[in-house]
Amino acid sequence: MSTSHLNDRQRAGGGWRPLCADSEAASASTTSRTGFPLQRRAEALGGVKTLNLRTPFGDIDLTFEPDGTEGFPDLVGRAEPHTVGSVPVLVAALAEVIRSKTAAGRQKDLLALPELHEIARRNQANGSA
Repeated sequence: MSTSHLNDRQRAGGGWRPLCADSEAASASTTSRTGFPLQRRAEALGGVKTLNLRTPFGDIDLTFEPDGTEGFPDLVGRAEPHTVGSVPVLVAALAEVIRSKTAAGRQKDLLALPELHEIARRNQANGSA
């Protein structure tokens, strides 16, 4: 891991604070897939590389160093801004998601690729990124 990557990860740790606060307001009880309580303090999440969350709106995977990438520094240039609750977040561009799923090579990722390529094709035909 490069020093600059560690610095990015350390700087990003502060970003957990508002997200954790929003999650506290949204749900009084959160458990992991194994049923253990999920620690939603910024300090507890600082070294986490991937979170697989099950929500009432569907499953969400938060990956901080996706396969086939160098992490945040590699992805931020093409990331797309969104808002989750009241928290602004950057989401990896679809092309980067495709690149990561291809690099990961897991069955679930390979099964998702045809649909992701179709979405990318439609976006390009509509003039979207």
